[in-house]
Amino acid sequence: MFMMRKLFLLLFVGLFVSFTWISCGPATTDESSAEQTAQESTSTSDASSSDDSINEGSSGAEPTQDDASGNDAGSSEPVADDAPQEAGPTDEATGGINAPPKQWTWVDVPESKCGYGSQTGFAVNPGDAGAKKLFIYMQGGGACWDNKGPFNCFADPRQRTAVSLEGYDKAKFEQDPTKSAALFLRTPLNPLGDAHFAYIPYCSGDVFNGNGEIKSQDGSKTMTFNGHKNMQAFIKLMVATFPNVEEVIVSGSSAGGFGAMLNWWLVQEKFGSNVKVHLLNDSGQPFNPIAVLLQQQVANWKTVSPAGCNDCATGGIEAYFAFYKTGLLTQGNKMGLLSYDKDKVIRGFYGFQDATGEDFKTALYKVYDEMDTINNAHYYGLEGDQHVLLGGAATLKNSSDVLLLNWIKAMLAGSADWKSYRK
Repeated sequence: MFMMRKLFLLLFVGLFVSFTWISCGPATTDESSAEQTAQESTSTSDASSSDDSINEGSSGAEPTQDDASGNDAGSSEPVADDAPQEAGPTDEATGGINAPPKQWTWVDVPESKCGYGSQTGFAVNPGDAGAKKLFIYMQGGGACWDNKGPFNCFADPRQRTAVSLEGYDKAKFEQDPTKSAALFLRTPLNPLGDAHFAYIPYCSGDVFNGNGEIKSQDGSKTMTFNGHKNMQAFIKLMVATFPNVEEVIVSGSSAGGFGAMLNWWLVQEKFGSNVKVHLLNDSGQPFNPIAVLLQQQVANWKTVSPAGCNDCATGGIEAYFAFYKTGLLTQGNKMGLLSYDKDKVIRGFYGFQDATGEDFKTALYKVYDEMDTINNAHYYGLEGDQHVLLGGAATLKNSSDVLLLNWIKAMLAGSADWKSYRK
């Protein structure tokens, strides 16, 4: 039980820092508290430490600030202004967002909701008028689904395994360093540099796919799993704002990776058959946790399933993967999966108690085996127990000396160089 508790606390830290791609600037108050909690709780463990979580996404060393900002790429183009603009009124004719190009604009969405009931929204950074791609990134940050135990949504914030349940608004976005990450830079080396950008924060605790609620044990508080309704509202606005895109890349790290995969069908449905929606899933490994955890999630999140997937409501992410294999993945849509083979954070989230990580690796390799049978699905795997890779896209190389950023470029281009690698 003690080891399980430590793994659950590592989940909290790991999934929170997973979306902070660039690892520069001061940590937020929430992040600092989470790191301190992990240090206090894991100080006696030789297998896991807060430093491992903080350094996730690197190839063994923390990327420098220059690496993260892209300044080492030789580009003199400045990073977009970090201070987001306030969204103007929506266009009456299209219902889209009025936002200036190449700068971030925060959009309040009245029908959206965080776990404890506050309104949230998302941010956009439009490219030039002729841009044909939209890159949607979904933030990571843990998960919760119970009113007791290690995944208690009502726990003290220092012990809670999901972030921002109290709220995520424009002020929080202003302090979020992710908007300056490598895949949001408008430089020639970024294969998404000329795309429209959208950033979806995470504050619902349900990997963006819940539709239920629970009460605290004394009945005084309510936790709303509003991830699905939030996504419906956000994607509706994106469709109206970017009506001329031809490709959408839906992505996320950790909890955001799970969210991207669970909502792949929704994004495709809303954009319509004339737009190809591709999936870039960072550390949202599509196999299920142990049965008792899956049953708790299903019961309380009340996830929303795509039409035609009879098993998705209770079958977890494995059922979604099976659904996509006979659906989107037969229609020219591409799926990319990024993972470490012994990811210690997701091992804790999934309830794996094997300290060596071999059980997790075995389950992951079964997914790889399945992907090997699909022409337009590939994976970029690395050895190790770190968590999330996109943060190191400009520096990470696999055993075949393939830079992750170049692998992503090959995926987007449909190049023959886009292949699967297990290490």
